[in-house]
Amino acid sequence: MESSRKDRVSWCRVFPLEERENEDENCTWIGTPSAFAPRLRKEAGVGVTNNQQAEVCWLHLSSTFPTFVATLAPYDYTLHKGETCMRSRSVLLLAFLCTLVFLQTARAQQDTSSAKKAHKVVLKDGSEVIGTIEAEDSSQVEFKTLSGVSMRIPRGQIKELERLSGEIAAGEYRRFDPNNTRLFFAPTARPLKQGQGYFSAYQIFFPFVAIGATDFLSLAGGVSLIPGLKEQIFYLAPKVTPLHLKNADISAGVLYININATGTDFSGLGIVYGVGTYGSHDAALTAGLGWGFAEGEVSNKPVLMLGGELRVSNSIKLLTENWFPPGTDIFLYSFGIRFFGESLAADLGFIGSSKGWGGFPFIPWLGFAYNFGPK
Repeated sequence: MESSRKDRVSWCRVFPLEERENEDENCTWIGTPSAFAPRLRKEAGVGVTNNQQAEVCWLHLSSTFPTFVATLAPYDYTLHKGETCMRSRSVLLLAFLCTLVFLQTARAQQDTSSAKKAHKVVLKDGSEVIGTIEAEDSSQVEFKTLSGVSMRIPRGQIKELERLSGEIAAGEYRRFDPNNTRLFFAPTARPLKQGQGYFSAYQIFFPFVAIGATDFLSLAGGVSLIPGLKEQIFYLAPKVTPLHLKNADISAGVLYININATGTDFSGLGIVYGVGTYGSHDAALTAGLGWGFAEGEVSNKPVLMLGGELRVSNSIKLLTENWFPPGTDIFLYSFGIRFFGESLAADLGFIGSSKGWGGFPFIPWLGFAYNFGPK
């Protein structure tokens, strides 16, 4: 058992009788699976194998959070000898997130049924007004402000008429996340429109540039700027979006990575992936499968990525991005916050591992993006 993890998570493990370890003050032995199965189902929403030749160690049993999740989405999962409950917790949490996304999307569809495109008028005297264009001709613009005041503005007084990225609903301007084609690192399935693009920097030293070649094809790439390294890393990341609906997108792409070194036979590595995003600008869920490749060989088992986003204000969004490699119970999870304006977005996140990092439990993540092009 991994005692270093006991202070952070609740574990349950199934052991053969002959492998039972010495008593531990943090470990409560609660008998064979048939004896503790009802309790485990009630308190954590999971099932176990009915193996009388095994005993179970339940570490730091905490019923409050698991029971809350289980009431939302009960899930039957079979534990085998030596396997942990962590995957079950992740599935339950994902089910909770799916429910939240569904409810938020349904609410957004109701709220945006009468939503209108937002514009900003900048007059020559320096004043600015946000609202909607009700009508316009060559001489004037009929403009309605957020407070419902209608104005007829002569075009000679207008310095700039800008289409904003958000929308107006119920007398309120709702700004859209300009960097909604990405989570922290992984892409969502949302496409860039033709002519749209962004310049971003991840962990400061990894710049990235993307542009929409068409409404369904984007081209992206970059070169690392790590101080002191003669041989930098370069990366390419094209993406296609064959399906684009109001609240659902499906995309596929490639991330290719190599080193600009001479005299090497290294052919690079990367991942081929497919990804889907469902949700609105308020809340969305992204899921993807990726097959890694290196030296001309492609993995036959995909890595699973699950991510989500939830807007909590007009300029703040909560993000999560989680990776589940095949053939192991180790996975990476992350959570954080995105601050965004009309064109700029900044991410602050924390990356954790199910096995821990051996010191500080999280690796900080920092990302910036400047978005340009048509709204």
